[in-house]
Amino acid sequence: MVKKTIFVFVLLLSLLLISVQAQEKDCISYFYGEDCQGCEQVNAHLNSLQTQYPDLQIQKFEVYYNSDNLQTLRDYFTAYKISEEKQVLPSVFVSGSYFVGTQPILDLLEQRIGDNTDEACPTLTDKGVVGIVGEGAPVNVLKTLTFSRVTGSAFANSFSISAFAILSILFLLIITLKDKDEMMKKGFIFITGAYLSYFLFSLGLFSWFAVTPISSLVLKITGLIAIILALTQVKDFLDTLKPLLRKIHAQRWLQKISDIMLSSPGVFFLGFIITLFTFYLANDTMLMMRHLYVLDIGRITVVPLLLYHLFLIMLRPAFLILLVYFIRQKLYLQAEKKAPHDPLNIQKWYWHYIKVFNFILAVIVMLFGLGLLFT
Repeated sequence: MVKKTIFVFVLLLSLLLISVQAQEKDCISYFYGEDCQGCEQVNAHLNSLQTQYPDLQIQKFEVYYNSDNLQTLRDYFTAYKISEEKQVLPSVFVSGSYFVGTQPILDLLEQRIGDNTDEACPTLTDKGVVGIVGEGAPVNVLKTLTFSRVTGSAFANSFSISAFAILSILFLLIITLKDKDEMMKKGFIFITGAYLSYFLFSLGLFSWFAVTPISSLVLKITGLIAIILALTQVKDFLDTLKPLLRKIHAQRWLQKISDIMLSSPGVFFLGFIITLFTFYLANDTMLMMRHLYVLDIGRITVVPLLLYHLFLIMLRPAFLILLVYFIRQKLYLQAEKKAPHDPLNIQKWYWHYIKVFNFILAVIVMLFGLGLLFT
């Protein structure tokens, strides 16, 4: 009987403690930045606390893309005399306390909620306020756009699926255009169109292409077309297609379309259009700069970084065009060695080397196409 009484007493006491604990009504002001380092952990922690204490009042303020919230946070820092070098995200303010930085919030906030008896929201007065400051992300979103981040993001983009789409079309142009000078000229026209497409998107245009599922379908179709066209460089496969190719060649309207697409305006338009369908794959850094530009946050800083970022993205295709031009020059010199003072044989050797080289490029295009098709 005594044991049962003790058990019931302990059970009731536990329920009472849980009930008291669940009735915490502290008011918390939480400042964070979208995708800021450490904010995701704190978001999860606060969600857990909200579940544990349903009456807990959590006021959330995003500061990276909201200038009013940023100013409010700075007012708190000023009121609590937190020096500029210690002002970081995430930051939490409770009546009489503050926790600045990821680790202080994760380690100490819950205990403070349990100890706090003042349910009032924090105010901009420093009377009796104490707090802990740790490491975190910059308060100003522009400070997160470091030179190393923008550079690293651009080079990472060079190995993305969107880069494969652009390079697959570029390599098909290189294979199709036999004259090396024309190839280099139109290759640079193509990447100029791609650059302009990226730039206009970064200024807030063409948002539809970033959200429509059609973009993914178009890139898969592009991959399939790239594979088929690349296979035409394989002799055995080409032989099986000869009857079909003759019929296609006989269609004058198709030849006119081909001539238009290979013209300078056509190549520019092709680079511009294919790039539009890669926007749904845009990396976080580009999207951040786009968002900042649209919201008119630090445009003087954002635009040069944006131009630099896009320049680096286009640097690899530009380098590849120059590399192909250099290789073709070398192949011509090699052909001259095979048949010195014999222009006819020089051309024969040169086109032989070009076919071999184009075959290598076709294999690369097929790999790009497979990447687009199955990713």
